[in-house]
This record gives sequence, C-alpha cells and structure tokens, in this order.
Amino acid sequence: MDSKRFRRAKKAIISWHDPCLRIILLARFTPHLYEALRYQLINDTGGENALAICYAPVIETMERHALEELQFNKLLNLLRFAYNSIPFYRVKCDAVGVRPGDIGSLDDFYAKWPMIMKADLIQDQEANPPYGTRIGVPMDKVVQIHITSGTSGSGQEVYLQTVQDVEYSGTLWTLHFFTTGIRKGDIVANLIPMGPLAGSLSIEQSLAQLGAIPLHLAIYDTEVKLKYMRKFRVNYMLTQPAYLTRLALFCKELGLDPRQEFPSLKGITIMAEPYPVFWAQQMESFWGCTIHEIYGSTQVGSILAGSCEPGVTPNGQRGTLHIYEHSNLVEVRNPETNDLVADGQAGELIITTLSRQGSPLIRYRTGDLVTLVAYDRCGCGRTLNALQAGTVCRLDDMIKMKGTNVWPQAVEEVVFSREEIEEYNGRVFIDEQGREQVELLIEFKRGYENLDRAPFMAKLVTDLKDKTQVTMLVREVPYGTIQRYEYKVRRWRDEREVGLGNINL
Repeated sequence: MDSKRFRRAKKAIISWHDPCLRIILLARFTPHLYEALRYQLINDTGGENALAICYAPVIETMERHALEELQFNKLLNLLRFAYNSIPFYRVKCDAVGVRPGDIGSLDDFYAKWPMIMKADLIQDQEANPPYGTRIGVPMDKVVQIHITSGTSGSGQEVYLQTVQDVEYSGTLWTLHFFTTGIRKGDIVANLIPMGPLAGSLSIEQSLAQLGAIPLHLAIYDTEVKLKYMRKFRVNYMLTQPAYLTRLALFCKELGLDPRQEFPSLKGITIMAEPYPVFWAQQMESFWGCTIHEIYGSTQVGSILAGSCEPGVTPNGQRGTLHIYEHSNLVEVRNPETNDLVADGQAGELIITTLSRQGSPLIRYRTGDLVTLVAYDRCGCGRTLNALQAGTVCRLDDMIKMKGTNVWPQAVEEVVFSREEIEEYNGRVFIDEQGREQVELLIEFKRGYENLDRAPFMAKLVTDLKDKTQVTMLVREVPYGTIQRYEYKVRRWRDEREVGLGNINL
C-alpha cells in the first residue's frame, strides 16, 4: 500500500473527533485501506496498545445506524470494484441488466444484484482453470491459496489471498479469541487439521497477531494429543464437538480428570457441527471451562461470527454468535419464499464479503441453515446481530422421512440429551414389504450394562416422535460397533433407492 496515501488518509480521518464518524469516513476510501487503517483508529479510541487489533469496542458497540452506513459505504466500493475489475461479476450483472450505479440502497441491492451459488463458482473454475474469472488482483499480489474441503462431492472452490486478506482473516479470529480470554503467551492446542484451508491458515495468523503460541496437534492420535496437551499445559483448545466428545471419553477411559490435568485451561472453541444444550453443559462441567463457538467458512476466508463472554449456554439457554458485520453483509432468507427472516427465525445464510480483495464474494448462498438473533437479545452490549449457537446445519443435510422434513440436529438433541448414550447412526430404508422405515442404532456408554433397556428405549422412541413427528425404530448395538468421527460428522444414510430396487412385484 502507498505509504503517502496511507498518511494522507489517516490525517483526514483523525480530524474527526467522533470515533463512529471516523470509521464511516474510512469506508469512503477503498475497503482495504479501511482495514489497514482501522487498527490505528482503535488504538486512538481506547484499544489496548499492542492488542488494539484484537479489541475493537468502537466497532463492536457502534450504533446500528452508523454500522449500517459503514456496511453500505463498503458495499458500494465493492460493487464498483467487482463490476469494473472482475469478469465473473460483470458477466453476471450484465445478464440481468444491473450496474453498480443502480444500487442506491440495500433494498436496491437485494432486489437487483444477482445471487451466486457454489455451482456457479465451480462452473467458472472448470471453464477457466484453475481459479476461474473472479480473481480481484494480479497473481503477483497473491500470497496464499485457500481450497474448500470438498466433502460435499460437488467440487472444491479456490480462493486467493493478498497480504491484506491474510491480515484481515486473522483479525476476525482475534476479535473472538480476545473475547474468550486468550492473551499473549497463552498456549493454544489446535486440533483442526492444517492445510490449504481458510480455518487453519487464519487461526495461525490470528494467534501470531495475539502473541499466543499455537500447538498444532491434529496429525497425532488421541492419546498423543492428550500427552502433549498435558506436557505443555495448554491454556485453550480448538476442536469440533464430535472430537471433543471423543477426547472426553478417552480421558474417562484413562482415568484422567481434565480439571486436574489441565488446570490452566481457560476455554474451548468448537465449530462446524450442531449440538444440544445438554451436551455443551456436560462438556463445560467435564473440562472445567467455558465452551465457545464460531461460525466460519472458506468463502469468508475466516470466521463470520463468534460467541461472546458467557459462551454457548448462558443461563442454560442457547447463546449467540455475534456476526462481524463491519466486514461482512449477511442476509438470512427463507429458502422457500426467499423473504428475509425475522428475529428468532431460521433461514439460509447469504454472505457478501466486504473486506476480501483476492476473491470477494457477493450474495453467496452458503447452503447453511441458521437462526437469526437480533443484536438487542444479548446482554453483552455488542450491537452486532447474531446467529443462534449450536444450531447451524446444512440445508442439504435435511432428510425427508415419511413425507416429513427432518434435520439430523433434531434427532441429536433427543439422543444426546441422554447421558447413557455414547454414539448413534441412522438410516432411512425400504423394508421387504415396501414400507419406508427409519432406524437408529445406538451404543450405550460403558458402565450402563445394568440399565433397564425396555423403558429407556420406549421413552426414547416417544421423544423422537414428539420432536420429529416421525416414528423411528431404535436398536442397541455392541459398544465399539458404530464408527467414530473426528471431523465432518455424517451419521445418516439414505438407502431408499437401493431398497426400492430390491422390491419384486
């Protein structure tokens, strides 16, 4: 970045005494000049010196009207940049007859600017390999490549990162980490796989910004992970709900009490999977620390939202993941009507990245089902809208069972609310009489061999029916039968097509 331009912009900004007006004025410059300068502003307006980039009260508690003006100013810059510099967006806009000059309000943007999906990005990459036509900068400005995990089977998206993008992607994590109590010198056990993934790379950048020490342990088996976590006296842990459960059970098998083995553990941040409130409370009690959560994606290049100080289950209720709205514009829409949802309602998450330079996204349909929570529902003082903790799931994970839409999350809330159950698998199939059936296989934890199974199973079947409106067959299998998961949990199989093929009339 041109240092002369930076100094000129900074001089203009600091002449404004109101911190919120400073931030808004910043957005009238290019989005990435804004990102580079805002850290200095935070320091000028109450940040903690070297930790100013991690602690942003000016932004996190900004008046809503000021935040929305900031978002819109950054959005207009992004639309002009995308249309003039990125062929992918110019083609999309020309196809529907919209130009950046047609956008005078958010309503205009929502009504006129086209949405995009994963399939659009993959098609563009296949036609113009390997990056497609949505590159926002020359290749000599690229310093990092992100690739989606590709577990959906529909192709891997590729994203390019500039130096500014790398800094930005780390900074969003630092806002969350600082909130959770991570400080300089803390040792953070990262159990998320390292690779060309936005999550692992932005975590590394964030911990460097904080001055915290990463301990990357994903390559080791569970026993070795625990050995190193004990040896280095970790202060924090990053993992996913399924693997945190596995760690907890392994500790019990070894006779380890985490409260004694990890006395310096401040908290745990989980991600990528839904979970019931009971499970989170149980984990907090077992590990002796607060459970936090983030929502992130390769499309954002970092995290989009994170829990605040009380964690994911304040007062025994689901907490909130505050959206970092200064860097992302979020829509939550009913997938059937396409209407924006109200507070407390669920819908598909649609994101516009206001701060990415290498591979910006505009109105990207994530395919994630989230529940919107209005900013004033949380008592922490942040003015950022939020997502409900523990409920994010994939729209394409929904399975129609006996004519009813059922999300695995609903089943898991019932199953894992019972401390006796360790793991389960489910399948939908056609039986020999041609009837559609739903079957759950469950494993009991060790130590429950004398449990009276009949009333337990009967109550489980009843509760599942009440929750999902579907009658399910529940069957116990021996301990160790069901596959254990570390990442990307897939507990359900749809075998109906195979079953139909076996029917002989």
